[in-house]
Amino acid sequence: MSDDVILQNTEGEDLTLWGAIRDLGFIFWLFTFVIGAPSILSLIQTVFVDFRFVDLLQWIIDGYSQLLDTLASVLEPIAIALFRQMKSLFGFDLSLRPHWQPLFIVLSIFISANTRSLWNDGYRETTFLFAFFMVIAALLGSWIAGVIPSNAVWWMQGLAAAAPTFLLFVGMWVAYGLASLIFTFPEGYRKPLASYLLRGCMLGISAFILAAVISFVRPTNTHSGVLVLFSGMFLYGAFWVFEGFRTRDVPEVRFGLRVVGGFLFAIVFLGLNLILSITTGNS
Repeated sequence: MSDDVILQNTEGEDLTLWGAIRDLGFIFWLFTFVIGAPSILSLIQTVFVDFRFVDLLQWIIDGYSQLLDTLASVLEPIAIALFRQMKSLFGFDLSLRPHWQPLFIVLSIFISANTRSLWNDGYRETTFLFAFFMVIAALLGSWIAGVIPSNAVWWMQGLAAAAPTFLLFVGMWVAYGLASLIFTFPEGYRKPLASYLLRGCMLGISAFILAAVISFVRPTNTHSGVLVLFSGMFLYGAFWVFEGFRTRDVPEVRFGLRVVGGFLFAIVFLGLNLILSITTGNS
């Protein structure tokens, strides 16, 4: 997209698309490069189990996974205690698999995009409330997806995709409900509480159906729920980039870029991996 293409938000602010990227700041792009892209690449290897990067890139991904595993050791005892209670009450024998860690990071990027947009809109008192409940929702959702084995049956693959999707909107619903009781919103900003649950149900059902269908289509039946989750996240962010560009709404473009930023760097890594594979003969 050329720099002479101008975007304009509702307040009359003129900005190029490159300007929207630049305005997100160095810290954001560094975060997506260091945290977002390796998480997405790790999820790609979770879904496509036979895919390997060239030695240098694989070393980076493996090191990042080890770092995540170390950091996750703080949270995993909570999940283990929860699973023990479920086993004693319902007889479920659940074990948490490592792919929950990069999945939680990817969901957290989505949360950061939402909370940053809320902050920029001027509703700073509610930002931390939203972040708190959405992080809890993302953690529970990633744990649910994390107990689903790679070769699980179709309905479990659907659950792996639907649960995190639905829970994120439940987190929004709870946060906005509490915020509506505590804070005063301008009339134009108020949204029906039911809309969060409705969107969560619709997107959750769609994710369930898509993951279930993919589990039938793919012979290996490997983590179709995870595939739907991270690819759906990319499509969601890309939609807002294009929608914001179409309507000349800069905040929408910035929101979409925050969601897809890690994916853009992941694509760069995949391209670099292809070039190195060809030039070095490493497959």
